[in-house]
Amino acid sequence: MNNIIRYFLDILFFLITLASGIFAGAIFAFFIYTAQPGTSTFILATIVLLLGLAIGIFSARLLWKIRGSNELSGGVRASHDFDFFNSHSTKTTKDE
Repeated sequence: MNNIIRYFLDILFFLITLASGIFAGAIFAFFIYTAQPGTSTFILATIVLLLGLAIGIFSARLLWKIRGSNELSGGVRASHDFDFFNSHSTKTTKDE
């Protein structure tokens, strides 16, 4: 059962990574087309959108092969400096 959940989470995070490339391409394509609507800008916007799709597929596939999509989103991302954050902030200095 644990492997099934992990597999579905991997697919979910794969799709999220894929969607980020498509979303970035869609934003650029929207601004390209709305700046000057026409046939040539529509074709250019479509090319940019397809490029975003390709980048999303490439990055999601690369991430899946190297680390697994679940590993990237499941880890804690914190600096090692935060381990000592509370000990440094609670120290008081005495005036001499």
